Parts: sequence; C-alpha cells; structure tokens
Amino acid sequence: MGVMKRTFYAALSFPIILSFGIVANSTPKPTPEQIRDACAEDRADRLPIPFEDLSPDEPSFREIMRLYYCKTATNSACIPTPIIPQNGAILDNSREDRADLIIWDFDWSDCPGATQYHLYVIGENARNPVIDIDTLSQSSHREISAGYIGDRNRLNWTWKVRAKINGEWGEWSEIRTFDVEPLNTDPPSRR
Repeated sequence: MGVMKRTFYAALSFPIILSFGIVANSTPKPTPEQIRDACAEDRADRLPIPFEDLSPDEPSFREIMRLYYCKTATNSACIPTPIIPQNGAILDNSREDRADLIIWDFDWSDCPGATQYHLYVIGENARNPVIDIDTLSQSSHREISAGYIGDRNRLNWTWKVRAKINGEWGEWSEIRTFDVEPLNTDPPSRR
C-alpha cells in the first residue's frame, strides 16, 4: 500500500504536511449532497474516513476531515440558483424625461455559510456591467436607477451570481437572460 502526502494550510504561517496510507476502495464515497450538508453543519467528521491510518481519536481529526472534504467541496457544492428575474422576463425601464425610476429585483437561492454574494448584470452591447457588486450579504438585490435604457440597448441582458464561502469565491451560477421594456412605457411618477 502506498503512502499519500497531503499539504494542508491551516491558520499558521507554514504548511502542515500529513502522511496517510491510501484507503482501499471499500469505503463508500459520499455524494456531493452529503458532503455539502456535512460541511454546512460543520460535521465533516461524520463522513467516511478517507485514510486508513486516520483515527477519530486523533486530536486534529475534525480539522483534518474538514480540510479534506470542505476546503474544496464547499464552494463547488453551492452554486446559487437564479430565481428572479426568470429567463425571458421583461424588466422595468424609465422615461426619457426621467420622470420615473428603473427598479430591478434580483433573487437567488441561499448558500449555507456564504458571507458574500457577487451579482453581475450586463447588456448585450455593453462594455461595462450595469451591476457588478461583490459585497452583497443577502441572496437578493434591488437596483434603483434614475437613468433609462435606450431602445437599441434594451434586449438580451444577462445576469449571474456567485457566493463567497470560507473566504473563497465559488463558481458562477448559470446565466439568465432578460429584456427591458420599451422606453416611456410607464407614466411619470412622483419621486
């Protein structure tokens, strides 16, 4: 049986190198959902032990299990699911006289353990995003603007979101598309 070396970077200024014997394939492999749930509950120690010479009596057992399963699994296990706006939705626009506000609402699924979300919204012909916020602490966002979207730029908008867990950004969600209603559709409103 071979020996496998793992380097774990703990809250220390130097790496900790641990050597463990490789486990035979007789240990059942947990599903991504089981790993995600265990990591979200900080109970990776309940998952199958990945090394035959790692004992639950080891003083650092819980930390080794958390680093083995959760360091790589937590971010990839939770990719937010976009909810609102749905694909093909028509979002609010303003007026040329700016007598109305644009109000856009975005909502996505929660990610357990997420400390921040990054929302990115861009028009098909835009060079820069209209929304590029990576400091959101909730799984929703309302954007209010006094500007307007010109008719030639109102189609084929996209949005996506990602979560920050354990200090690392996860993968982006699937991209959703929407259009913006024609300019001057809404009557003037009081501000």
